[in-house]
Amino acid sequence: MSPAGYPGGMASVVVRCEPLGVEVAVAPGQTLLAALRAAGVPIGAACDGDGICARCGLRVLAGDAPPPEAAEARALAREGFKAGVRLACCVRPTEDLVVRAAYW
Repeated sequence: MSPAGYPGGMASVVVRCEPLGVEVAVAPGQTLLAALRAAGVPIGAACDGDGICARCGLRVLAGDAPPPEAAEARALAREGFKAGVRLACCVRPTEDLVVRAAYW
């Protein structure tokens, strides 16, 4: 995977969704949820991206996502997610990632 360019010199990162094999460009500051939806990748989010429902939980298989902020950490703990799971509505990737949702 390699980052693609965006107009104005801003670099994007690429997130590969396994086992779908789909690669999605994520613009700087964009949440993973917004990028996946824009690309037509099916992703759950009953709370519409507010970090409450935890349906957008994804396992990060490769790459490092920024550490979770307090609200995401609380939601992950409440739902009993194990290490390596992140909420797509809260993650703003800063490097290429490979992710998997349990329902893909």
